[in-house]
Amino acid sequence: VATQIAPATAAVTTSATLDEIDPGKPGLSVGTPVDNVVFAAQKTESLNDNNETATENDGADSANATSVGPAGAALEQAQPADPTNGNPLYDTPAPDSDPAVVAANAAAQLAANAGGEKPALSSGTVVADVVYTAQAPKAASERAALQEALQADAEEISVWYGSSQNFGHIGEPQAQINVLGTVITPTGPISASFTLNGGAAQPLSLGPDKRRLAEEHDFNVEIPYGELVTGTNTIEVTATDHLSKTVSRTIKVDYDPGNVWPTNYVADWGSGSVQSVAQVVDGQWSNSGGVLRPLVLNYDRLVAIGDIGWRDYEVTVPFTIHSIDQEGFRRPSNGPGVGLLLRWQGHYQQANEQPTTGWQNFGAIGWFRWSKIESGAIIAGEQMLAYGGREIATNPAKTPSFEVPYLMKMSVQSSPNANRDSYYRFKVWRA
Repeated sequence: VATQIAPATAAVTTSATLDEIDPGKPGLSVGTPVDNVVFAAQKTESLNDNNETATENDGADSANATSVGPAGAALEQAQPADPTNGNPLYDTPAPDSDPAVVAANAAAQLAANAGGEKPALSSGTVVADVVYTAQAPKAASERAALQEALQADAEEISVWYGSSQNFGHIGEPQAQINVLGTVITPTGPISASFTLNGGAAQPLSLGPDKRRLAEEHDFNVEIPYGELVTGTNTIEVTATDHLSKTVSRTIKVDYDPGNVWPTNYVADWGSGSVQSVAQVVDGQWSNSGGVLRPLVLNYDRLVAIGDIGWRDYEVTVPFTIHSIDQEGFRRPSNGPGVGLLLRWQGHYQQANEQPTTGWQNFGAIGWFRWSKIESGAIIAGEQMLAYGGREIATNPAKTPSFEVPYLMKMSVQSSPNANRDSYYRFKVWRA
């Protein structure tokens, strides 16, 4: 898993379709050969960040616990900051730059990379002990239990984290809420929609889509916090098949606004449900045994922790990698990864897609990364990506091992001068 944090800003919208922008992630460009890779049967990718923390998984089967606190600090990289809204830029604006020009340049840079693939690891070490497996045994057993629970659900639409959910009770880690689930029946071609508080029906995409919707008939109801009312909100999901058979399910969402996530915070995965200590953005996650684990490896499996208002902070995550998914080497992921994303703002709209797929509006990502080079060899190493999704640093000398407990730490510190760099520090070591 991984962890991230970030503040919210305006989303960037383009008129291009998803096929036109081909939103894939760039592969790892440099790496070191590694031979001890363990593969899972499914694919994954992920990440987002701004001012809150998020736990992300991109094709790696791992478990973690997360603690967040004020920034303190090793892979290190500084990047320019936008004096208008604090978002990192690649070109430091002059102190006397027109704020409107600075903001326009930031928007243009993000738009230029809209839907872009994640960059491959540019430098890594070849790893030779690659093992292809269906999945790590523990994850496989948990996945089987999950499927039994889904089939036992009396409802025809399964809502993964329950028909009654709370948001804002700790704080708001991104700009939206996400209500996740699967349409179990009917079968065959299905169309779906959702309503909020009795309003107009809105289109709801069903998976798989090679991005945020991993499996058949998965859905992600994504609603900006600003559209919720204080207290109880009612979401109704409706699915209709080609024979006009319709099924629906109602979800109650309780919104408690005005809370700010505590600066010193420990996510105790064994203290209750995942949603009671964090906000799931994408994916089916288990906290069995007091550890957080993605049950389905796929694109952008993400858990968010922290507050949009956070600026300077440090995150520490204990984690263990059990396996990676061979499908994670395909576009748009261009290589599995597991790590932390800081200053996450949430996904943003690129075309007319649902759910939104823009991911590059964040401070920085620090993670273990695997990539496949032209010879077919697998390389691995540490990598940092920054605002816009660009690679800014690598460490090919540090390659991940499987079934080994690690600690991952990442921090962000603002420069006293708003026109200067924000500093991101990232390191991983054996626990």
